[in-house]
Amino acid sequence: MVISLKRFILIGLLISLLFVVSAAEGDLSSSASRLIEQRAVDISGQIKIYLDAHPDMTLEDLIKDVGFQRIAVQTVGDTGYTYLIVKETGILEFHPDPDIRGGSYDNFKEEFPVIWKIIDKTVQSQPCTDSSGFYDWRDIEDNIRDKYTYHHCIEAQSADGYSFFIGASTYLD
Repeated sequence: MVISLKRFILIGLLISLLFVVSAAEGDLSSSASRLIEQRAVDISGQIKIYLDAHPDMTLEDLIKDVGFQRIAVQTVGDTGYTYLIVKETGILEFHPDPDIRGGSYDNFKEEFPVIWKIIDKTVQSQPCTDSSGFYDWRDIEDNIRDKYTYHHCIEAQSADGYSFFIGASTYLD
């Protein structure tokens, strides 16, 4: 079968266009993930400032402190939020969902192994190391969508020696 030169060029252009569109989607994803990472870094700075300004506050004090809760749990984009995990225990003490708050990240191990592995990288790291990744998550309309999370270690502790890392997570679309 002989393909005409025009058809060959048209096919080549279509293939090239697909590569350009695919690369653009990757750039958007990369750009969005950088914004999410920056949000986590910025909020971790706010948390460090708060902890440095309140060196006598224990973990229990921080859990009860509405001002600290507002700093730890903030929005990320249109659909996301931050959450704060105690590094030594893996407990999500600060989370927008009261049903998750106070629970261990280990609760995700069986049902949500991808997000569990991302969180586990930071919980198990010595010294604390940031982690990130993409995972599927069910949205409020019961659709499975791609989500990105970034965990950033915070260079400050509570009065009773607990350290933290912040997670920033949101859908990318």
